[in-house]
This record gives sequence, structure tokens and C-alpha cells, in this order.
Amino acid sequence: MTLWIALVLAVIQGVTEFLPVSSSGHLAVAQVWLGFSNPPLAFDIVLHLGTLVAVLAVYRRDVADMAGELVHPGRWLKADWRSDSPGKLLLLILIACVPTAAIGFGLKSAVEAAFSDLRAVAFGFLAGGLIMGATVFRKTRDRSLAQMGIWDAVFIGLLQGAAIFPGVSRSGATISAALILGLRPDLAARFSFLLFIPAILGATLLEARDIAGELGSGVNLALYAGSAAVAGAVGVLAIRVLLKILQSAKFHYFALYCAALGLALLV
Repeated sequence: MTLWIALVLAVIQGVTEFLPVSSSGHLAVAQVWLGFSNPPLAFDIVLHLGTLVAVLAVYRRDVADMAGELVHPGRWLKADWRSDSPGKLLLLILIACVPTAAIGFGLKSAVEAAFSDLRAVAFGFLAGGLIMGATVFRKTRDRSLAQMGIWDAVFIGLLQGAAIFPGVSRSGATISAALILGLRPDLAARFSFLLFIPAILGATLLEARDIAGELGSGVNLALYAGSAAVAGAVGVLAIRVLLKILQSAKFHYFALYCAALGLALLV
């Protein structure tokens, strides 16, 4: 892999992982249009780990609070559902991971095939646009963490599962689900980005053997590390931009972009 391809992929990953326009969809399009093959699995995971660092940096207080709860399972498993405690937040995130994992395991082969089919990617962008466009119909936008329940987490997890297909943005799907449920915009983003942590850690563990094999085959570790750093730095900026957009109530504009890109790919 050449340096310029690695940097292009790192920037695309950093921007599109958090802006709701689908990192997987843009990477699939870039691979076809720029004429290079799929990047090694290890490189893809490394880029995701770079953006994971961005989440840990922006939401470090939440991460620290939940890490403290994690070592006391007796406390967070009995979380007060009317509270806004770190224990309740941790439990809701774990609940949301269940439907996502079930969908991921069940549709793995279909998802892998979709990455090499631009028509499938196009339909993914259109579906993502519809999901984000639905947020304009939400009636409330002031529900807090204290008002969230199990079914809220399940619904968000289900839409995150839909985002395993290229073209459907993970952040777009999860933030849209939270907004449709009436959660505050800042909480919608917070829950979405914290939900990103177990998703990436789980994917890394599942592919650990293959990743170790690739890293042991003489790849350029400096290239991988530098690309991850670029993806993380760009990711921090993308998160902060999205938070401002959410506060200005212009989130649904991303639906227009994804719909236009999906139609352009079909044409």
C-alpha cells in the first residue's frame, strides 16, 4: 500500500466515521474510482482504532465513569432506570449491542458481497438518507438519559445493525434513531459515539487472529500507525463539527447528501 493511498483512506475514515455519510460507503466508492483493491483487514481495523481514540478523547469523562462502573457489576446491573448514572448509561449501551451483534452475525456474507457492488452501496446511501430524513418528523427533542429505557436502546441497536451495510452511516443511523425517539441532540450524539466503542472492540477481537497474521507478514508498521493517527485527529474535528450541526437542527441536511450520492451512483 502506497503512502498516498493510506493517507486518503485515513482522511476518509476520520471524516466519514462520525459525520453521518457512511465511512464504509465512501471507502467502497473510493476503492472503485481510484482503482485500488480492498485494503488489508489489519489496516482497516487500525483506521477504526484511530477513530476510536478520537471518541475516547472527546468523551473521556463518560468513558472513565463507565470504566469505574464496569468493575462493580453488582451496581450497574441494578441501575436505577429513573437515573442518569454512568451505570445506567453502560447498561443501555450493552443492551444496544445485542441486536447489532445478532444482525452482524446473521448477514455477514451478504455484507461482504455488498462492498464490491456499487449498486448495493448506492441503495445503502439511499436507505441511510431515508433514515436521517425521518428525523424531521420527531415530535419532541428533550428526553434525557433519565428517561431512556430498554426499548430505546434496542431500537438504536437495531438501526446500528442496519449500518453494517456500506452506504448506511453508523452514526447517522444511531443518532437518527435517538432523535426519532425524542432524545436531546447532545445525548443522541453522546450515546451514538459511546456505542461505537464496544462495536469496534468487538470487531477487533473477532478478527484478532487474521490481524496478527497480517501484522506479522512484514507490513509497514510506521505507515499503519501514522494512518491511524491521521484518522484519529481528523475524527476529533469531525465529532466537534457534528455536535455543532446537531445543535443548529440541520442534521437532516445529511439525508439530502446521501440521497443525492446514492442516485448519482445508480446513474
